[in-house]
This record gives sequence, C-alpha cells and structure tokens, in this order.
Amino acid sequence: ITTGGTVTQNISVPVGTKQVKVMLYWHDKEGVALSSSALINDLDLTVTDGTTYQPWILNPAPASVANAAVRGADHLNNIEQVTYNNPGANMTVNVTGFNIPFGPQEFFIVYEFVPETIILENPTGGEVFAAFDNTIISWSATDNSSNPFTLEFFDGISWSVINNNIPGTS
Repeated sequence: ITTGGTVTQNISVPVGTKQVKVMLYWHDKEGVALSSSALINDLDLTVTDGTTYQPWILNPAPASVANAAVRGADHLNNIEQVTYNNPGANMTVNVTGFNIPFGPQEFFIVYEFVPETIILENPTGGEVFAAFDNTIISWSATDNSSNPFTLEFFDGISWSVINNNIPGTS
C-alpha cells in the first residue's frame, strides 16, 4: 500500500460468532534514534459491520498507563487491533495508507471469530487437591449474556453445588 491508497477485503462471518478480532501488522522501516515518533510508515485499520470500528489505542503518557484503551486512529504503532461483539453476517476490513514516505508498504491482516463459549481457565483439568486446599476458579465467557452461572465441584463420585447464582458479568 502507498500513501492515500486503500485495500478493502469483504469477509463472511460464521453463524454463531459472538466476537470478531481483526489485527493489522506491518514491518515498519527503522526509525531515527531519539525521534519523537518511532513509527515511519503509518497505516490505518477500520472494520465496518453496519458500524465502522477503529482500533483500540492506549494513551502513552506516563500518567495515563492505567487508563482504558479507547477507539481511534492509531498513529503510534505498527500493530493495530479492532474487536467488536455480536457481528452481522459480513464485515469489511479497510487498510489505508495514511502516511508512507518509504513505500510501498507490505502488511498482514489476521482475524479471529470467537464463538459463543465458556472456557475454564483455572484449574485446567487433571489437578488433584487435598482436603481444605484453596484454589482460584476462573473462566472466560463469550456469550455476551448476564445470565447467572452455577459452579459445581466433582469429588470423583458426585457433584456438589458451590454457588448456584454467580452473576454472568463476573
């Protein structure tokens, strides 16, 4: 891609997808030491699915490192990511050459379709716990629901309810 150029790709989204993740990467030309910006060739990513989504960006100011990312045009990094929930049947990925003084610039797009699922993250399975051991139980849920969970424990013989009303947003 060159300055002012745009590459567009239409992609079908599988049924049952609850979240889409799209990432743009390019191997940028080396910057100048002590420059105010390390980015030389600047590309922009947007994804359209009825709504146009820009990448997530962080505020690089030292006092802002704990701030949440916000959407916007990223003019600092050579990796950009767009995520959004509840996609439609199709999305359009657009890459624009914002400023490419040393081009043309090769780039790569990768994307992931995250289905509705619940993934147990800890414990991972097969662990043996002694009586009265404590462990943290954690999971990721991509069903975009606020329905409560029921958490149960299997002792090798039967299931016991630990909690039957864990908020779906926990």
